[in-house]
Amino acid sequence: KSEKCKNFEEFYKKFKIKFRESLKLNLVSDVNVGLLHSSGTDSNFIKRFIEKDLKKKINSYTYGWKNKRYDEIKLLKKIGYKINRKNSIILNGTQILKKLKEMIRNCEGPIGGFGTAGVYNLMKIIKKNKTKVVLSGEGGDEFFLGYLNLKIIFLRNLYKKNKELFFR
Repeated sequence: KSEKCKNFEEFYKKFKIKFRESLKLNLVSDVNVGLLHSSGTDSNFIKRFIEKDLKKKINSYTYGWKNKRYDEIKLLKKIGYKINRKNSIILNGTQILKKLKEMIRNCEGPIGGFGTAGVYNLMKIIKKNKTKVVLSGEGGDEFFLGYLNLKIIFLRNLYKKNKELFFR
């Protein structure tokens, strides 16, 4: 049954309850559970929620690029995370091209981009660390307005619907 919320505070309170329930279910395991951690809003929300709200420790795995423009590790350090070197990998385009046929064969289809290639290589580290289950915030950045263009669209729509809030 869909419930309507009167305001943002009520929505956020209900969202946190459902999110907590969902995370608790996803963390039930008799093996190590890890987290694919990027600089995005999605995986950072999950990590903070697990560690601060549920008071649990979770191993985070991330990858970076030699090209610092796309380096998740650099961005994670910038927002205050310490990176465990055994849980991360630095990649370059040459490594990806060398393994492209292997990735296509193992993924059973085209590779969606360098992000997919990064995760593919990261999974080898995750396997070596004997982590059998990993959570991901995949798709959460859209919901949490984690991309600048989504924030702009949200603010534009908010303005159109509530012009009186902006000008008095």
